[in-house]
Amino acid sequence: MIILEKILTSVVVFFLLTAPSTADIISLNLYSDNRHMIFFSDFEFSHAGYVSFDISSLTVNSSTSFDPTHSGFVLQRREVQDQQNTSICPLDFKLNSAVFTFQDLSHAFNKSYPVTHPGMNSLFFVNCNGEGESFVTTEGRAELYNMDDGTTRNYLSAGLTHLPFLYFFSSFIYLRFLGFWIKNKRCFHGIHLLMGGLLLMNYVQLICAAADLYFVKVTGTPHGFDGLFYIFQLIRTVLLFTVITLIGTGWCLWKPYLEECEIVILMFVIIVQVWANVDSILIWKFDGPYNIYRERWTYSSTSLDIICCFVIFVPIVLSVISLKKNREADANAAMNLVRLCLFGIVVFLYVLFTRFLVRGLFPAWMNYGVQEISILVVCVVMFFIFRPLDHEDDDKKAVQISPSSYFSVRVSSSFS
Repeated sequence: MIILEKILTSVVVFFLLTAPSTADIISLNLYSDNRHMIFFSDFEFSHAGYVSFDISSLTVNSSTSFDPTHSGFVLQRREVQDQQNTSICPLDFKLNSAVFTFQDLSHAFNKSYPVTHPGMNSLFFVNCNGEGESFVTTEGRAELYNMDDGTTRNYLSAGLTHLPFLYFFSSFIYLRFLGFWIKNKRCFHGIHLLMGGLLLMNYVQLICAAADLYFVKVTGTPHGFDGLFYIFQLIRTVLLFTVITLIGTGWCLWKPYLEECEIVILMFVIIVQVWANVDSILIWKFDGPYNIYRERWTYSSTSLDIICCFVIFVPIVLSVISLKKNREADANAAMNLVRLCLFGIVVFLYVLFTRFLVRGLFPAWMNYGVQEISILVVCVVMFFIFRPLDHEDDDKKAVQISPSSYFSVRVSSSFS
């Protein structure tokens, strides 16, 4: 990637980079040195991959002579991006695939190009006219797709083509899980209602994800399901961490209240998860050419999520310490200690596996699949360990909790 250092050239590009059924104009105000690459999109091509351009207008205003052979669009493979020689125009770099230059354009242009190097590629706009100032205005549309069976366009990256079925199948599992949970006739407490809500959010989020990717695959646009996907993903993630935190405190399981410090931890977890997910939505919403905030938002979202993953262990550790002190005098405390320790191990493995181990180890669709399977395993184990008890057993093993005491706070006598 070329490093920007001196302000010598201003380039403004209005380009429509989107799928066939939508039209988004991306406006850029760029100040760069004598060479500049503007990122547009990543896409994984198969051996039957194509890039199609439909450009309706092109206007160039330059204070000096403008060489159209030094401006255009280029595909760059992921594995050669670190080998880019900054002294050579990317259009002339032999490891890049120059799609076309402005020399090929008149006032209108509509053409498709086969991709010569399958795999993950990045589409860039390149301007190597570094003398003086140049103002480039382009309006049009780019389509990146693979051909299935030689006749059908597939607008999903090759590594994501299996995801619609995977998400739909996973949503069916959560729907059956939710049905079984609702039909349970045993004694429910507040935490069990939140666990049922988590199953419902998992189902809705996966349905939106499957519809999003299906419509992108067929038509090239998500038809609004991408927005629904991010909204329900936020709700699901916040609810998942909320349930884990509340179970760690023992709320509604062996005590009917939250300590003051536990309420602070819960509020912190909710706020941080909302913040992290909003950052990820901003990355999606403002993704595109020359998004100077993309790296900042990505780092912020990842950092906040990892911090939250460590914080949720605080109530678990505190509860373990408390139960250890009471296990000799209370048989229920010993049983709850075993359940909580097993739950803590499962949560630890989930965080370790999804946040640190699997990233970059699998192809894209398998990575998403592993993430969903990990969440499903956590839900199955968590729901089994802390499933509702029979009324008879509930009287012996669990604390009887009235609805009015769900969120009551235990205040020490020093504050009375």
